[in-house]
Amino acid sequence: MASAAQICFLFSALLFAGAGAAEKVRWKAEQGDEWIPLEFKRETVKGSILDFSFLRDAPAGKYGFVRVSPQGTFSFEKAPEKRIRFFGVNLCFTANFLEKEEVDKLAETLLRGGYNAVRIHHHDTEMLKNDAPDSLTLDPEKLDRLDYLVFRMKEAGIYITTDFYTNRMFRPGDRIEEAPGGGGLMKFLLPVSESAFRNWKEFVRRWMTHRNPYTGRTWAEEEALFCVNLVNEDPVINRLPAQGPVAELYRKRFAAWKEKNGCPDAEPVRTDRNFRRFLQDLQEKRYLQMRTFLREELGMKTLITSLNLSADIPLALTRSRVFDLVDIHGYHDHPYSVERKWHLPYRFTQKSAISGFASVPRWMLGARIFGMPMIVTEFNYCSPNRYRAESGPLIGGYAALQDWDGLFRFAWAHGSRTIRTISGGVYGFDAVNDPLAQLSDKIAILLFRRGDVSPAKRRIAWNVSSDFFRGHGMIFFPKTFGQLGLFAQVGSILNGALPEAAELITGASASKPQNMKDPATRRFWKMLSETGIAESDGGELRLNARNRQLAVCTPRAESLTLDGGSLSGKRLRVRRAEGIQTLALFSMDGNPLEKSTRLLLIHLTDVLGSGALFDSPKREILYWGGGLPLLVRRRKAELELQTSHPFRISALSADGEFRGVVPTVFNGGILRFTADPGRFPGGVTAYELRRESEPR
Repeated sequence: MASAAQICFLFSALLFAGAGAAEKVRWKAEQGDEWIPLEFKRETVKGSILDFSFLRDAPAGKYGFVRVSPQGTFSFEKAPEKRIRFFGVNLCFTANFLEKEEVDKLAETLLRGGYNAVRIHHHDTEMLKNDAPDSLTLDPEKLDRLDYLVFRMKEAGIYITTDFYTNRMFRPGDRIEEAPGGGGLMKFLLPVSESAFRNWKEFVRRWMTHRNPYTGRTWAEEEALFCVNLVNEDPVINRLPAQGPVAELYRKRFAAWKEKNGCPDAEPVRTDRNFRRFLQDLQEKRYLQMRTFLREELGMKTLITSLNLSADIPLALTRSRVFDLVDIHGYHDHPYSVERKWHLPYRFTQKSAISGFASVPRWMLGARIFGMPMIVTEFNYCSPNRYRAESGPLIGGYAALQDWDGLFRFAWAHGSRTIRTISGGVYGFDAVNDPLAQLSDKIAILLFRRGDVSPAKRRIAWNVSSDFFRGHGMIFFPKTFGQLGLFAQVGSILNGALPEAAELITGASASKPQNMKDPATRRFWKMLSETGIAESDGGELRLNARNRQLAVCTPRAESLTLDGGSLSGKRLRVRRAEGIQTLALFSMDGNPLEKSTRLLLIHLTDVLGSGALFDSPKREILYWGGGLPLLVRRRKAELELQTSHPFRISALSADGEFRGVVPTVFNGGILRFTADPGRFPGGVTAYELRRESEPR
């Protein structure tokens, strides 16, 4: 029975969701045979098989600054032979400004989670003194908290990236000529306003020249700061206001530009090549000035990027000419506000990313530029999407296939309160209280960061010419180009500079991949077109879009995602699965699966907060995210593992705590058992398999 406080909170949530919300609710997540309580303490048991601190290489920065290798991947200033991939989380708003003991605990939590990077994000407003007349005066207490965060993360081997602008609002004391009253116009004014540019530089100068008392270094000198982003989500083509003083400023600039460049018929729309050229030229000029400021005035050695929002073809020109790496963002089933922006109720599509041919990360693939590192500083398969158990093998498997260099979940937390308090409201973005998100990350960390999936050997390259804007080619990558990324590495090149083992693709061949030169590519496309099945060139990933299945089979890992029924890997087979679920098996002693004596099996179904309220069982509109206890969907599956030895199987909680021993049958080289989230009280989401000494 709900407590008085829960009833009060529920009533408030329904009122907040809008008039008549109570009448619209048709489905509620309730304990029963299908949804059972899931215990989650948010503290991975030290030394358990879910403790991924064995991946630690500390302190961060011990090899000097991160650098770009001749192969276009991340290496180090003092250890160029080493490669590093980042798997991190975003900290947003007050989550960056914790008490020292909270930072200590967070560093240990992330370390055991297997993360080796943190993105400090949505922080710039929080860094300011509230009573200052300008947006440049930093709060010493907040800066001290940020200093300590970097210090402790560095000690734990966790690298840092951040943005120099996210949401800082101008104040009258900034004296911005085009915004004397203040406001949030930085992104739009930077390319055209000298006063906005001076303001950006001064904020960065004060921050980066500040000396961290815990590390003894200024931020500009900090080797653990591996990358900085100039302005978050900043392509002006996507965000330019249609009305108002800023829009008028751009219209006047564009009119003068058209006259100078002989383009009288150009229109201020996204699909007009001349308008895009005008905007991109403005931004590129400013980016070059920003880069010069960081490198020459501040002496920063940290890698630089920006334009982290879109995968449009012409952006490759600016990215390759100005930045050290490519950054992009991608979401599956991003929540959309039904009534008031960023407030409940939210609408979700409840679609499968697998059935969309790995829609995330597929649509981001074209942003990659061969010869440059590629990172994704924001990704999420948002809760309460009913298919998000597929997320770990999707993002981890295909990022590794593409040989990308960094993945960052958005987000760990949007505030200090959610870090301090265990909550049952599992929806939207945050992973801090979401065991399904954290376990999905562990799957991705092993496939991607540990490198269990091998990069594709074949490459398919889209050429972008320096005179792109004078031509008539595509502005947006066709869907088929991304689908080829389920088979081979795909990305852009500049002016025909083909990388090794690459085939050039054009707009014509992209629309008809069956005509490409490589016979293996043609066979892939024929199978994909006829069956909806995509198999990578090394055979390690096999996606069946029509049946919502994904099999990842490598020497050290087998992950099977299916929407009911049966699916086989090379050594692992799933039978009689009930609904969508992922069962991911990993060797944890460094040996191939067939020789491993210690295996981890992660079993993901679905997780919701108790009492979560939706419009219907389809869960397309969420009115309230629910409370504690968390509920895990009880979907069983029968497993068969090909092995020469029997294993003792221990059922584990989401934190790695021992729950009990699972009965098995070993006969004829096959180990059989049932994965069942409800086998023991408190829920089961993982298993440890230890090989017994003597075969039976």
